Parts: sequence; structure tokens; C-alpha cells
Amino acid sequence: MSVKDIQTRIERLSAEIERQKDVLDQLEHSRSAAQRQLNAIRDPVARLPLEISSEIFLQCLSFSPKPSPRAAPMLLLNVCSAWSNIALSTPTLWAAISSSFPCDELLRIWLQRARGYPLSVALLGDVENDVCAIIGKYSKQLKHLEIFAEELDLDSFITIGPFPCLETLEIGNFAEVVSYDVSIPQIIDLLRLAPNLVECTLEYTFTSVNLDYGREENTILPNIRILKFGKTTDLNKVESHDGILQFISLPGLTTLFLSLEYIYARDFFLFLERSLPPLKRLGLGVGCFDCPFIELDRCLRLLPTLTHLELCLVPESFMDLLLTLASSSSDFLPNLHSLKIRYPIGIVPSEAAYQAILRALSNRRAQLRSFDHRGGGGSRAMAPLAQEVCNAFNQLRADGTEIYIGTDNCNFLDVSVGGL
Repeated sequence: MSVKDIQTRIERLSAEIERQKDVLDQLEHSRSAAQRQLNAIRDPVARLPLEISSEIFLQCLSFSPKPSPRAAPMLLLNVCSAWSNIALSTPTLWAAISSSFPCDELLRIWLQRARGYPLSVALLGDVENDVCAIIGKYSKQLKHLEIFAEELDLDSFITIGPFPCLETLEIGNFAEVVSYDVSIPQIIDLLRLAPNLVECTLEYTFTSVNLDYGREENTILPNIRILKFGKTTDLNKVESHDGILQFISLPGLTTLFLSLEYIYARDFFLFLERSLPPLKRLGLGVGCFDCPFIELDRCLRLLPTLTHLELCLVPESFMDLLLTLASSSSDFLPNLHSLKIRYPIGIVPSEAAYQAILRALSNRRAQLRSFDHRGGGGSRAMAPLAQEVCNAFNQLRADGTEIYIGTDNCNFLDVSVGGL
């Protein structure tokens, strides 16, 4: 066989191989299509009405969905074409996102899939102008917005407003120690752009504060019901700047937590007098340590609707509060149901304090149904309760009053005197 014949044969074989490859590709494609049909027949989700399958997918979401191929909703796109079609046909799956940056393009696609639905957006890390520009396209859909940034330029958010549907706003620290270069005017301008804001949490410190700002101007924000400055799980650590209260009125406020560090008690009184809010829950942080009780008393008498009160107090002010509660029931916090007191670290209640607590709780037993009193230090730093005092507290507990006296780790009413 000649060289030419061998070359011709190789060419024929190569052509046949290519033809067979095409046939194999067609067969594989047909098999995949048949498999998809079989999966669709067998898949209970694919056979359900879209309303039901969408609701099942929604149950897969976490409270704050993160863009991850291992979590819904992105995970649902990678199961099969039927599931992907369901996920892309369910805009509510994409109406919430908790995103770290940089991921501008992903954020744009995600929010686009939500179509016209109200949005919940949490921004983590450095929030740059490109991100603000994307958020700006959906500013009228924003319902919940959280910003946890190491560096924050509020002017970027102010320029993309207004936010007519925004109901909750939280500005927090992404790192342990962050001092934002923001000012009271910026915060107020941002709040003005959200006329339907109901709940606001501000956790920041100012690097520059102009406390003369707006003294001739009072901004009324009628729809805010809940305002918190910093984390409220421990009032000893609430440090966010609450000086903004000098320049605003909140006539609809029902819940307020603040440090009372950056605003004088007299200015806090003026805020309450100006707003006359139907306040039900109030938490005052470490600023109370330096606040004379006479100033605190004046503020609390403006709040007859108050039902839950949490205070950080030094022993002297605590005793004054107890005496006032014990001696007055009609004109001082007449609706108070729950009282929480926090002592400074290392302060131990005295025997006189226990007796004052008993008198106050006994006098207010019809209204005051929960009392929580905790000091710093471990259980062995606590003076033992006299047996008759302990018995009196336990009698109040038996009558239905919840009482906690001790530290974060131990309620001393549940421990025998010998175990202290």
C-alpha cells in the first residue's frame, strides 16, 4: 500500500470520527433533555403551582441572605433548570441581601431580580460611591437599610435620597473601634429624607461635632417610634453620640435607649418637654452615673406612659429612686411594670438598699411586676442576704413578681445563704 493510499485512509477515518463525535454529541444532548423531562416529572417541586414552589423556596432563606453559591437563593439556581426558573420567577427571593464589598456587579444583578418589591439591604465593609450609585437606583424601594462600615461618607447616601418607603435604618460599626467622620447635620439630613422611618439605630462616635448646629431650628420627625443609640444589650457599653436629641422632636416615640453621656440632663429634659412622646420603654446608660437624681426625677415625671425602665445608677441615686417609688404611686411612673437597675463595676448593694427595694416593690406590687437589679463583680463579692430579707423577696416572687438580684451569672435569691 502506497503512502498516498495510507494518507487517504487516515483522512476517511478522521472524517468518520468527527461524524461519530457529532452523533455522540446529539445523543448526549437528547439524553440530557430526556433526563430533564424525567426529573421534571419526578420532581415534586417542579410539579407544584409556582405560588407554592416559590413559598417553599422562600422558607430556605436565612434572616439576612448572603451572596453565596452554597446558600439560598443562589444555591437554588444550580440544582436544575426547573428550580432555576422558579427562583428567577420569584422576585421576593431577591428582595433581601447582606453583602460585603467589593461586589458591585453582583449587588446590581441581585437587586434587579427583585424587580419592584420592597428591599432589605445590609451593607458591610467599605461602602464606596459605586455601591451608593447602585443603591440610589432603588432608593424608592428601600424598606430596611443597615450600614456597617469602617469608613462612612453619609453625604453619598444623602445625595441618592429620598427614601420614601424606608422604615428601619441602622448605622453601625463594622470594626471594634470606629470613629466616623460624620456630623449632626448629616444625620438629621438623612433622617429627613426618610419621612416614614419607624425604627432607627445609631452606633457611631463623632470625630467632629458642631454642637451649635441648629439651636434655632427644631426638626420634627413624627413617625419614628424606636430610637436606639448603640447596642442595648448592655447599657454600660452604650457609647453612641446622643447629642442629636438637642435638635429634634420625636412626638411619636415609644422606645428610647441612650447613654446620656453626650447630652446634658437639662437638654434631655427639654427634648422630652418639647416632644412629649408616649414613651413606654426607656434605657439610660452610663451617663446616669454623673446625673443627680433630682435631674433624673424631673425627666421621668414627663413620662407617665412609661412601662419599662432600665437605668445605670450609683447607689445614692438608686436609693433616691427607690424612696420615690415607695412614697409615691400616682404621680411618679404610675404605669411602670418593669424596672432594671445596673450598678457600676465593683459596687455592692448595702443592707439598706435591700430594705428599700422591698418597700418599693411592696408599695408598687399592683403595677411593678418585674424587678432586675445587677451589680458588677462575682457572686462572692456580694454580701449575704439576711434570711428574713430573702424570705420577704421570695414571698413577693410567690405572689407573681419576677425578681432578680445578683450578677449576670447568679440570682442570689436562688442560692442559699451558705452558698454565697
